Amino acid sequence: MDTHTQSLAADGNASSHCTTLPAATLWRDAEVRHAQVDKAGKHLSTQVDVMTEGQDYAVPAGRDGETVFAVLEGAFAIDAAGESYQLGVGEAILIPPGEPRRIVCLTPRGALYRVGTSLALAVEMGVVPAALSVDGEGPTR
Repeated sequence: MDTHTQSLAADGNASSHCTTLPAATLWRDAEVRHAQVDKAGKHLSTQVDVMTEGQDYAVPAGRDGETVFAVLEGAFAIDAAGESYQLGVGEAILIPPGEPRRIVCLTPRGALYRVGTSLALAVEMGVVPAALSVDGEGPTR
């Protein structure tokens, strides 16, 4: 299977307007124990994380915009906005902007797909007050 897809414009020329995230072979490879592939645009970022049991991903309050996490493989415990969840393959969660979040892999191997807006965009749109942003600039990674 091709691991890179090139977008073509209507005239058949290569398009530079879109960005691909060639992560399929990464998370499908059973030998990979920890890896991360990410891409970011002006207001949106996407990421695929392969994690091992007990490994976590944490972001304090005021550091991330609205985010969707979808489980591709394994199971994860998710604490976000003062609530706790356990999600498995095919399940997803939408976390509001500015809220703290911590995700822990519960299985020997797990893969997460993440898509999120920048906190700066949420502040700009008035969804999150500027005071909630820790540094006024949005997320730090």
